[in-house]
Amino acid sequence: MYMFGDRNPEIAALLREQSFQQLVGQLFVAEEPGLPAELPLFWDDAVRLDLLASNGERYQAGRRLVLIPAVAERGVADLLRPALARYVEVAGEVGAELRAVYGQTAVAERFAWSQVSHSVLAGLFLDLAMGRSVLHSNRISRRPTGDTTIWAFQGISADNAYGVGAVPADPPHRALFAELWHHRTRRSEPRLSLSLVGALVRIAQGEPAGSVRELLYLKHLKLVRTVGRSLQLQVPAFAASDAERLLVPLTEGARRLVTDAILPALELLNRHPWWREGIRHEPCRHAAVRLILEYGIDRVISAGVCDPFPEAGDLPVAWGRWLWEEPEGPRTVMPHLASCQSEGSSLP
Repeated sequence: MYMFGDRNPEIAALLREQSFQQLVGQLFVAEEPGLPAELPLFWDDAVRLDLLASNGERYQAGRRLVLIPAVAERGVADLLRPALARYVEVAGEVGAELRAVYGQTAVAERFAWSQVSHSVLAGLFLDLAMGRSVLHSNRISRRPTGDTTIWAFQGISADNAYGVGAVPADPPHRALFAELWHHRTRRSEPRLSLSLVGALVRIAQGEPAGSVRELLYLKHLKLVRTVGRSLQLQVPAFAASDAERLLVPLTEGARRLVTDAILPALELLNRHPWWREGIRHEPCRHAAVRLILEYGIDRVISAGVCDPFPEAGDLPVAWGRWLWEEPEGPRTVMPHLASCQSEGSSLP
């Protein structure tokens, strides 16, 4: 399951509930399963949030829950082959440009490209920047941004399902803390709050972190350490000047990716009977884009454009995490501005 749109904390919490996942899984077995004998504690919230609906005896998917059965997913990769080939080409071209620009940033003095390549290529480019470009393509998106939807796939045969979770800093900072996940690697630490992200921004700028409690917590998570008399972030921190450099290839590359690969892929899906019917509806179109990303990253990795994701196990603190300070101007990858992020959870 994936969450799309502004991060509604109540929906995000439900997404992690195994019993909620089980109820959603039953919707692939029967269109309207019977209600459980004892309703779970979250039931009223799920109905209120338009994720589930009930007539008192049976339940079904609500407005915010989009179900994609296995028949709509299996075999689609072959259908998308021509568009995915172009996806890999664009990713390779833009990836080379991003690597060159990254070498000019201050972050590159502490973190080698190999340490940030997944964050920049898969996270910033193929997910966040591409998602914003999708939302601004009038051939894909026709609804106001911000509404939260869950896409539930009965199964995904792609080998590298992944996504980005991001939390903005508290005002007045224009910044976010982002973290990659993929199906083999999921960190279990609790998500940072807006105030903690703000503390990270202040530390990155050389200012006092904030409260002692916040600082101790950030040290506990190994995101910050003391070096001499100073505090040092242990994750890449893209200052506004670094972000401004990277935003040019990120936004222009994402626009090319949507035009050259995503839109042609959506046209190809019209040949599939399930998608031909569903893709006319906004939530299904966006779910289709998510599916294209899953197949796309498989091809990008197999082509050697991006290194394989690490295997499960202990990860370096810096892997797949970064702090991003947004410069002034129209270009952005901020999820709360772009209203596009993904947070995955597997159906049991």
